[in-house]
Amino acid sequence: MDIRAQREEDHIIDIVYDMVIDPGRYYDFIETCRDSLDDWADDKNGSYATLMHHFQRASHMIERMAEVDIAGALQSVVDREMQPAFILTATSTLLHVNAATRALYGIQAGQNLMDLDFSAFVNDEISMVTRQLCSRDKDAERKPKVFRVLHSKTQKTLLLSIVPVVQKKGDTPVVLIKTTDIIWPDTLTRSFMDVFNLTEAECNIVRALVEGQNLKHIAAHRGTSLKTVRTQLRNIFTKTMTNSQLDLLRMAIGFVRLGEETDQATTRKPVPLQDATTYFGPGVSKMYTHEIGQEFEFLHYGKKTKTPVLVFHDELMGDAFLYPFFSEVTKDQTSFLLPVRPGYGRSHIKGMSATQTPRKFLKGVKAYLDKIGIVGPLKIITRGNGYYFAALFGTMYPQMCRAIVALSPSLPFVEQHDFAGMPKYQKFISSVGLLGPAALEFSIRAGLLAYMKSDRDKFLLHLYGDVEADKPLLRRAETRNAMKMGGSMTLTQGYIGLLLDEKIVQGDWTNVIQACDIPVHMIIGAEDKPSRILRGQRVARLSNPIRLSLIPNTGYLVSFKDFQHVAQALSEG
Repeated sequence: MDIRAQREEDHIIDIVYDMVIDPGRYYDFIETCRDSLDDWADDKNGSYATLMHHFQRASHMIERMAEVDIAGALQSVVDREMQPAFILTATSTLLHVNAATRALYGIQAGQNLMDLDFSAFVNDEISMVTRQLCSRDKDAERKPKVFRVLHSKTQKTLLLSIVPVVQKKGDTPVVLIKTTDIIWPDTLTRSFMDVFNLTEAECNIVRALVEGQNLKHIAAHRGTSLKTVRTQLRNIFTKTMTNSQLDLLRMAIGFVRLGEETDQATTRKPVPLQDATTYFGPGVSKMYTHEIGQEFEFLHYGKKTKTPVLVFHDELMGDAFLYPFFSEVTKDQTSFLLPVRPGYGRSHIKGMSATQTPRKFLKGVKAYLDKIGIVGPLKIITRGNGYYFAALFGTMYPQMCRAIVALSPSLPFVEQHDFAGMPKYQKFISSVGLLGPAALEFSIRAGLLAYMKSDRDKFLLHLYGDVEADKPLLRRAETRNAMKMGGSMTLTQGYIGLLLDEKIVQGDWTNVIQACDIPVHMIIGAEDKPSRILRGQRVARLSNPIRLSLIPNTGYLVSFKDFQHVAQALSEG
C-alpha cells in the first residue's frame, strides 16, 4: 500500500473511533467513505479486512456505551413526557420525576409515593404492584398495570399506568409510572396560535380544556360570561376545523404530545390552516402473543371497522408517514391497522435470522387478523421497506389482499447503476450493506447514535435534504415533529429493526414482486432521485397489476405534502 492510501485508511479509522465519542462526526464519515466503498469491496492490499475489524470493534464500543447510558436514557424519556411521569423503586421512593409531575403534584425526587395525595388504599395497591413488578423472582408476573385513582387535592379521577423497566443485571429494579393528567407547556402556546390562527384568549380556552376544566370553570376563572366563552369556542371550532369539544381535545392533545423540542417554533411564520389536519392523537397499541410464543405490537388508528387499511410501516420514519393524510381519509370513517415489525416498538422475535423473520412475522399478522375476525380482502398502504413486506404478504395470503399503495417504496437493486443518483445517506447505507454485516451494523449503530445525541433537525436534513423539493417540507416544524414522533418506534429497540430490514432488502428481491399478483399503485415524487424512479419504472414493467404514478413538485417525502394522491389511490382500490 502506498503512503497516500495508508493515510486515507488511517483517516477513516480515526473517524470511526471518533464517532464513538463525538456522534456528530457521522456526517464526515459518510462524506469520507462514500467514494471509497468500491475500493473496499475490491479488497486491495487487505484494506477491506482491516476496516471490517475496526468497524466491529467500534460497534461493540458503541453498544457498551449505550449500556452505561441506560439509566440516563430512562430519565431522559421521563423528562420528555408532557404528562406526569416518574420512576419509582420497590420501596416506593420517587427516584426521578419530570417537570409535569412537579408542577401538578408539587413533589420532588426523593419523596415517597404517599406524598402524591392518593388514598391510603390506592397507595397500598400501587406499592404492592410495584414490589411485584420489581421482584427478582423469575416466576413473578411482570405485566404492566393500569389503575383508576382519585387525586385528593384536585379531586380528579385519573388513570395511572405502572410499567416494569428492564435494566442491566445488578441494577436497582424500578417501574415507570405515568398518569393521564396533561400539562400544557408554555413554549407551545405561540406555536399553537400560529398553526390555527387563534387569539391568545382562544388558545387559553383550549389549554384549559386540555388541562381538565369545563366551560363554567373557565368563565368563572376569567371573570366572563358563559355565553362569551361559548362564542369563543365556536370560533375555535371554525379555525381548527373541528366540530365538537371531543374532536378539539383529540387534536389539541395530539399537538401537546407532538411537542416542540425547542423554542424555534415561536419565531416561524404561520402555517396555512389547511395544514392543521396533520395533527392527530396517537393510535391504540395492543400486544398479541402468537401460539409459538412470539409477541407482536399492533397499532390501531381511527374508528374501528370490519375492513381496516393494513399498514406496513417505514424503516426510518416508523408510522410518521400516516400523519399528513390521516385526518383526510378518516372523514370516510377509515381505520388503519399497523403491525409493528420485529425490532421496532415492542415487537420481537428471538433467535431468527433476517431471512426467516419476514414469513414468521407475516404469519403472526395473519393469525391476529383471524383472531379479531377480519377476513379481507384488505387494502394495504406502505412506505419505504414496508413494500417488501406487503408484497410478500400478498404472495402468502392473496385472498387477504385487495390492493397495495406503495409510497416512495424501497425497490430491488439489480445492477450497479441502480445506486446512481441516490441520496448520499441512502446510497451509503445501501452500498455499505453489500460489504458485510460488520460494516452495516456499525453504520446503523453510529447513525442512531448521531440521531439521538446530535441536532436532530440537522440529522433529518442530512438524511432527506438532498432533494430540493423536500427542503421546504423539512423546514416545517410539524413535518419534523411528525418524523421524530414516528421515529420513536424505530428507536425503541435501538438498531435491531433497521439492521433486520436492511439485511432483508439488500440485493435483488424481484422474485417476491413477480410472485405477488395483487394490484400495486406505486407513488413516487417526480423530483425524487433518478435511482428510485428508474427502479420503479423497471418494477412497473414486470406485470400489469403494477402501476406507477410520478407526483410533480415533490420528492422522497411525497406523503408529507400531497396526501390527496394517497387518499385517491386508496379509494381506487
